Amino acid sequence: MNSTYEIGFDPKALAELKKLDRTSQERITSFLSEHIQRTDKPRRLGKALTGGKIKLWRYRTGAFRVVC
Repeated sequence: MNSTYEIGFDPKALAELKKLDRTSQERITSFLSEHIQRTDKPRRLGKALTGGKIKLWRYRTGAFRVVC
């Protein structure tokens, strides 16, 4: 069974995204929609965070790291 994930942004993260140039914005949103939202196992592409953020994962896209 294929499941999909819904992509949403924290208001602070959305504000930071809007500060980036258009190419970077598109790279990040494209990565999320193509590689995270449309897969059954998005964690295979990322790395788990440690410490107080153990429920979060990070993904690298270009020079940026996206925390989910």
